[in-house]
Amino acid sequence: MPYAYVYAPFSGSISGLNNYCGCVGGSGPHSLCTQNCNCFQSCNGWSSPVDIRTSGTTPRIFLYRSSGILSVRTCLNFSCCNGSTDNYGRVVIVELFAQYNAQCPIGAIKFGHVGSPKVTHGQVYNLAPGAVLEIGIVLPTPQPPRACYSGPHVHMERIGGETIAPGCCGPVTEGTTPIYRWYYQCL
Repeated sequence: MPYAYVYAPFSGSISGLNNYCGCVGGSGPHSLCTQNCNCFQSCNGWSSPVDIRTSGTTPRIFLYRSSGILSVRTCLNFSCCNGSTDNYGRVVIVELFAQYNAQCPIGAIKFGHVGSPKVTHGQVYNLAPGAVLEIGIVLPTPQPPRACYSGPHVHMERIGGETIAPGCCGPVTEGTTPIYRWYYQCL
């Protein structure tokens, strides 16, 4: 029974885990994006928020995964920033599967605050070995800043598995730093 991994979607640093990180002026509990849940996954079961902050740029967001994840199914909704129906509230949920055509579920991840989504709601993507899937872009700082989005970052959560991201303020490298992992078995 192998592990499946999801890696950092771009290079930057951890700015929030279960609590916001002090290195970016944060403190207190880090909220989950659980408004307007209308995808295949309910609002239940999401955990382990991880915010990855960029160095001020607004790079593209990619799904980097280990070779055991052969297909994904995506869902777009607005469950971040108290369900705001703009880019800052947009979420892309990615269900992970160990076989093609969305067979043998592994778990799911959520990308929050996604601009210009590059995936389609309800679409299954079969992934070639080594291929990455573009999710969207990191958003710039809104004017005026919002409580839920004070600077360029992506918010991530998971269903199942465990968090193995570096600690607060630790650096992450695009496509190589593991953020989450799942132990799975196909029957």
